[in-house]
Amino acid sequence: MLWRARAAGADGFHAAKGPALFALMWCFAIWTIGFVAIGGEWFAMWQSATWNGQDGATRFATLTGIVMLFLAVRE
Repeated sequence: MLWRARAAGADGFHAAKGPALFALMWCFAIWTIGFVAIGGEWFAMWQSATWNGQDGATRFATLTGIVMLFLAVRE
């Protein structure tokens, strides 16, 4: 939707941001809550050398959060 709305002007582009922000919010929540909080603390994922996914989850959540912030800016 954002790709199609790029030529529609600022108001059209900002109106098309809704689904992208919703998807980014869910990605951020799933990776942060699922891997960092539940996997890391509840299942002690940080102790395992073979199935520790916290570093990757942190990078993914950080990148998703940064993209979400840039997309949410309305100028």
